[in-house]
Amino acid sequence: MANLKWNQGNILDVLVTTFFYGMYTIIFGICIHTLVFMGGQSSLRRHLLIVTILLYAFSTVQTIVSFWQAFVSTDLLPDGSYGDSYALLHEINLFNKGECIADAMLACSNLVADGLLIWRCYVLWNRRLSVIAVPFILYLAEAACGYAIAAFDVQIFLLRSHAALEETEPPPAWFRLSRLENAMTITFFVSSFITNVLMSSLIAFRIWKATRGLGRRRNRYVRVASLILETGAMYSVCLLLCAIFIDMSGRAGTIGWTVMFAVVGQIVGIFPTVIIVFVALGRTLDSNTEYTSYTNRKTEREPHVTTIRFAQASTEPGGSETRTASDVGAIEVELQIRNGSMASKQTEKVRPGD
Repeated sequence: MANLKWNQGNILDVLVTTFFYGMYTIIFGICIHTLVFMGGQSSLRRHLLIVTILLYAFSTVQTIVSFWQAFVSTDLLPDGSYGDSYALLHEINLFNKGECIADAMLACSNLVADGLLIWRCYVLWNRRLSVIAVPFILYLAEAACGYAIAAFDVQIFLLRSHAALEETEPPPAWFRLSRLENAMTITFFVSSFITNVLMSSLIAFRIWKATRGLGRRRNRYVRVASLILETGAMYSVCLLLCAIFIDMSGRAGTIGWTVMFAVVGQIVGIFPTVIIVFVALGRTLDSNTEYTSYTNRKTEREPHVTTIRFAQASTEPGGSETRTASDVGAIEVELQIRNGSMASKQTEKVRPGD
């Protein structure tokens, strides 16, 4: 079966990008409204607001570039070549310039989104560097590959922009750079795939481990773990498919790469924004899991963002004896439940099996 024609591929890219960007815009609007107008202000909300705006800005630039690339290169030959026309060569140069911007924005989006995921895991695991050591190394490799791809795009753009009109074929350096860029792109998607799988699994496992023995009350936390696992799994599958399709030839490879690259460019911001919305609405957790000392506290009302803490036993006030979870089998759960503009803090001491 014949490969996709140039304009067919561009139209497919624009359609997929438009669909997911429209969905993202709705979610972004809900997120901004929730963070700004619902609940009290806190440093956590401000940080989440900055992350949300950054991710949406990167996605917006990618969407604009996709439209621009499609419309400035409509006259190219069906195979994407320019023949002996200087005007068509100029269109290819414009398209390549857009590619530099789009790949740089994708690298920035992944840097922010995966950084947020690693931060969540780091906080939930009591800021233990050993837990995130391997994912953080992969994260650095992913960032390096992402910006290396953008650098290769710039070099390819410069090669084509300075090519003589009679050169209908790209110079040898162009093919070498293209091979390097493809290899770097595969490494980028694979490292991001592994990072997301590890981080999502560690976060979900941490929630599952900390809530054992809570009985029916455990369901609220299991929903959190499910949300993180499901979004992480869907995004990871898309990343893996990108790594597979980029090296496939023929119509299936071209369609698969065009669709999945457009999808990844949007869901890299959609999934973190969805979780941030649930955090802001008090439906999930995003602050910390830590071991603290148990004290009897009266019920208070405080204007805080919803927080869930899992704490296992330690020293009683006024005593010298230290109790561990294995000794006592008690789990303290502090849950701040948002109620209008205020929050009620409840402390429960629950034994496994309750």
